[in-house]
Amino acid sequence: MAFSIYQSFLCLILCIALVLPSGLAQGSRPKFQCVAQCTNPPSYCSQLCKTKGYGLGGECMFKGPLNQCCCVPNPPKLW
Repeated sequence: MAFSIYQSFLCLILCIALVLPSGLAQGSRPKFQCVAQCTNPPSYCSQLCKTKGYGLGGECMFKGPLNQCCCVPNPPKLW
């Protein structure tokens, strides 16, 4: 008898627990595309990415033995 009272509450908790993690996956960082070595100041990397067509810029990242300038890919265009 007591289970029938809490059945809808349990269903609500399970639905929330399954829906929340799926939304977190959409907010993950995009994969960066490394285009050059980062030898100048870090602000140079963001400017370089913008001149190469990456509208969101980029940042210097340590990949292996080198610092590389990695750009954020543009989001897909929705027509």
